[in-house]
Amino acid sequence: MSTGISTVVPAALQVRKRSGNLVTYQRSKITQVVMLCLVNDCGRALDDDTRALAAKVTDRVERLIASIGGTIAVEAIQNFVEEALFAVGEADAGRKYVLFRDERRKIREASALAGVTDEAVEAIREETRLCETRGTTDLQRFQHYDKYARFNDDFKRRETYPESTDRVMGFIQYHLRKHGMPTLEAGDYQMLRDSIINEEATPSMRLMQMAGPAAVSRVRVNSSSSYRVFSAGVVTAYPTCSWCPTLLRVGVTALSI
Repeated sequence: MSTGISTVVPAALQVRKRSGNLVTYQRSKITQVVMLCLVNDCGRALDDDTRALAAKVTDRVERLIASIGGTIAVEAIQNFVEEALFAVGEADAGRKYVLFRDERRKIREASALAGVTDEAVEAIREETRLCETRGTTDLQRFQHYDKYARFNDDFKRRETYPESTDRVMGFIQYHLRKHGMPTLEAGDYQMLRDSIINEEATPSMRLMQMAGPAAVSRVRVNSSSSYRVFSAGVVTAYPTCSWCPTLLRVGVTALSI
């Protein structure tokens, strides 16, 4: 079975989205779309055979992409996915993928009339896939949007859970630098971010709500003492992260700031 890293498509390949923005090509996105088609639309089991078939389709798509090189439009990749599904004998999946694309087109057209951008649709779609993977309920998503997601003025929408997590992580790194402490190394940063996104570790409610530029200079008061939001947030944010002593040290240090 193929790995998640392409050995055919150049690492620097850029994909042009419908908005005109360029993003780095990711093999995993093709495999994910094929898996969704096979499992959700065709009723295939989520097993090794289905994963192997998705990888086979992805391999064929990548050979078609490699023949073009340079920059490729997202619509061209989708055309290749259709072609590959039919080529490997999955005519039913191919037809359903065609219907899926047509439905997505209708949604985009309706969203455009309502002033919803492609970026917003893609962000919510990515979060929905994440929620399906980890079993997040609709109530949990509502709680995040209602209580913790900040409104992003640049995107003209509320942030998704991964974006809230990135805001929290950036806030932690900012204060580590501000107080002359070592920032999280790339491996620790990614491990902690993934743990929060996968709900293996949970930031304090205060940290998720308040982290960010507007909260930097505010002071919070509880029944025993007052301290910066950062101090309160980090001390209570990661009680289960015994594998990350760096943050535990930051929490203890923050009490004395």
